[in-house]
This record gives sequence, structure tokens and C-alpha cells, in this order.
Amino acid sequence: MTALAITGLGVVSTVGIGHAAFVEALRSPCLLADLPEYPVESFDATRCPSARVAEVRGFDPKRYLGDKGHRSLDRLTKLLVVASKLALEDAGIKKDGAFVALSPERVGLFASNAYGSLEAVAELDRV
Repeated sequence: MTALAITGLGVVSTVGIGHAAFVEALRSPCLLADLPEYPVESFDATRCPSARVAEVRGFDPKRYLGDKGHRSLDRLTKLLVVASKLALEDAGIKKDGAFVALSPERVGLFASNAYGSLEAVAELDRV
């Protein structure tokens, strides 16, 4: 059996985007109820007026992926692709889109999410 190691962390979450933002949030935790309420930007939340929504605010996949090739992807997939890219860069495996430390055959990614559309979650499970 080959030993495995977690070498990079790619996080796209309500507490921030990237390893540093995630670690800082762990160091200074706060309750969702203590945060200011912002209007929901990623979907129409008017049907659930009393629900507290924690979303990845200001998420712009173009900042991480460039301008092309992701228009047909749903939001959950874009979040996952950006998190994967950040993990590979954090590990020093990829830089500027190219593998610099290992061959692609020796790299694996683990992804987890809490919520997304039912269709997207089912597709992630299927794949």
C-alpha cells in the first residue's frame, strides 16, 4: 500500500477563499448569528425570508480560472474547480496551470461540500 499525504488545502467557503482565510477563520471563530446580514446574491431567497444564508460572497470564478471555459458550469462546480486549483497550488504541485512537482497520475484530490443543488450533488456522487 502506498502512503498518502495531504499536502495542500483549497478552500472556498463562507469564511473566505484560500488556505490563509480558512486558517484565520479557525483562529477567530464567530457565530453566523453574530455576522451582519447581507442580501443573498447567488439565488432568489425571497421564498425563505426567515432563513439565514451563509454563501461565498463576492465569488468570481474568472479571478481564478480566467474568462473562458466555465460559462456552462453551475455555481457548485465552479466552487469545486476553484477549490481544487487552490489545493494544487497550495501543495506546490501546480503553478501557472502546469504540473511542476508531480505527474498528474500521482495526484489525487478529495472534495467535500455541504450544500448545492440536488442535481449537482447527485452528479458529484455519480462521478
